[in-house]
Amino acid sequence: MPELPQELRRQCTQHLASIAVYGPGSPVEEEWLGRFLAAVEPDDRANWASDIGFIMRQLDEDATQDL
Repeated sequence: MPELPQELRRQCTQHLASIAVYGPGSPVEEEWLGRFLAAVEPDDRANWASDIGFIMRQLDEDATQDL
């Protein structure tokens, strides 16, 4: 991701946050989340966390608890 323009990096973190929340399976159990977070720049990790927070604020309490 470091080679991508900033706007594409931002879109990538948004997509991966959506996949982590709404996608099938568990990003932790499937081990892609740890690899992603270890591989990207600190700004990308911060953006991903912000994206997750945004999505979670849109969910109802039961869905948040399930995550």
